Amino acid sequence: ALDVADISGLAFDRKVAITVLQGLVNRSVPRIYLLDAQQSGEGKTFWIDRMTVTKTTVANAMTLFTKYRSEITGLCVYDPAVMGTVNAAVTAAGITGCVVASPTLATTLSAAPYSIPVTLDLRTMGLADNRAAFTWAKNQYWPQCTHRMLTGMSPGVHYPLFDYIVANRALCVWLDPGVSQDVPLLNSIFAEMPVNGVYLGWWADETRGVTYASAYGVMTFASDWLANATVHGGGSSTLANVPTLAAPPALANKVYIAMIMSDGDNLQEQEHLFPLRWASAQRGVFPVSWTQSPAMADLAPAILNYFYATRTANDDFITGPSGVGYMLPEFMNRNNFRQFATLTDFYLRKTGIRTATIWGNSAWASDSFGLQCPTLLGMANYTHNNPVPPLGLRYWAGGLPSVDMTPDYASLASQAIGEIGPKLAAWNRSGPLFIASELNTNQAGLDQMRIVYDTYRTNPDVVFVRADQFFQLMRMANPTPIRPRSRSRFIPRSGLPVDLLGRFISPLQFSARPIFFR
Repeated sequence: ALDVADISGLAFDRKVAITVLQGLVNRSVPRIYLLDAQQSGEGKTFWIDRMTVTKTTVANAMTLFTKYRSEITGLCVYDPAVMGTVNAAVTAAGITGCVVASPTLATTLSAAPYSIPVTLDLRTMGLADNRAAFTWAKNQYWPQCTHRMLTGMSPGVHYPLFDYIVANRALCVWLDPGVSQDVPLLNSIFAEMPVNGVYLGWWADETRGVTYASAYGVMTFASDWLANATVHGGGSSTLANVPTLAAPPALANKVYIAMIMSDGDNLQEQEHLFPLRWASAQRGVFPVSWTQSPAMADLAPAILNYFYATRTANDDFITGPSGVGYMLPEFMNRNNFRQFATLTDFYLRKTGIRTATIWGNSAWASDSFGLQCPTLLGMANYTHNNPVPPLGLRYWAGGLPSVDMTPDYASLASQAIGEIGPKLAAWNRSGPLFIASELNTNQAGLDQMRIVYDTYRTNPDVVFVRADQFFQLMRMANPTPIRPRSRSRFIPRSGLPVDLLGRFISPLQFSARPIFFR
């Protein structure tokens, strides 16, 4: 049974306090669901309307503090002059059971009818800036926090994920590995996280952050606007209508095109944007492979079940980068990557997803996927704009096929057509041609994909297929299993880490644990 409260019109400090309360209350069993127009593009009640539980509408969200007063130990007051203290207070809330409050809200909540005493006032801690606040929280609470999870939330901006952070007793910071003053604190935290640990929320800079986390074997899950995660993750974990492979057409001397919708690894987009894309009248008209996070099987199985139950025969699912979580294999050491590939295989089997988009792939990682992730049918690579020609049709250990996306992350149909066209023109018809084309869902919906489809659908040489069919056809084109490649020729001689192209990486970013291609 859920108490459903609308917090749309409330000030930031009240949204923070109520979301923290939600985390405390829902830690044992989901009982509070919050509606908030600010981060509900799909509609405030879209997901709650699909939950078959008893729902009680709460007219005034502030009454939740009286109803659940027995589950609150006190108030932690943050300093509005140093908004990083909000993150520190959220960390404290997960460990001590307090509610986070601004000085103004603390005055209200400490009086009747709430009568919640102030138990910690961060204004008295001498925290001069955000970094000082995060350092204090780490020193004070990290030993009691979960080490499997770290969270990053922009102070004074992000708040919806606070319930999940509090419920999981996670440390909440906002640090940038590109800022030298932040690196020592980041290093001290990541050095104590396990391989296949998770970083939830977001980074100040995506590439720097995901690269840094990948070097430690820690997955990133974009989730800074993921709301009600303690409800989505608190129900039944049973997956219904799990996808099965679609039979491919007979292999012929054709051009096979698989169109991929990006950003499904972004958990908040699964909650907020994908329902809008999914509602398009174009869905089901032509094959589309939707990126998806296999981790949704645990994080939000009901959301995953919604997409599974309402899919058409032309809707397929492929992982976002680069498997079970957002990783850049080129910056991972091999032992960590093997563990990541093994975990990816577990979640592929659990979700029925059989294909993956990979960002920052490498030869040894491709072979490792072929060995440690036998459920994987094939990989569509995003090349991160590296100045190398498309690899085209390639096979790795066990016969695992891969192809570079053409284009990767296009915003407009014209971009996709502009890259597909030259490949068609250069095709010598000596064998089938495989083209995986990814469009950026933040800019391009199914209407843009429809333009690509209409451009080529009457071409007798072109066949549009789902990603699972695409990679089955690639395997048919080369049915002989392949042994792993020999060691990479890019072996550093100066003791510095290098990337896939043999370019040296600055050691500053990886001062705690540099990555070498052994």
